[in-house]
Amino acid sequence: MATSTSKVEVTPALYGMDVHSYITLTKTDEGLVPYGTFATLDEAMVWAKQLTNATIVPVYYPAYNRG
Repeated sequence: MATSTSKVEVTPALYGMDVHSYITLTKTDEGLVPYGTFATLDEAMVWAKQLTNATIVPVYYPAYNRG
């Protein structure tokens, strides 16, 4: 896939939450498409740079609170 990204946005992790992995979201004519999971932010960034537009978001471990 050729590099064609217009921009990549990264959603910062919430304070106190343990990040399990990352996914990328990209908007297409059909809707919002998730790709992933990626073990690190760097791995997600490599993939996201290949997309027309992308947002990288963290995936959290299941938890009952942020405390």
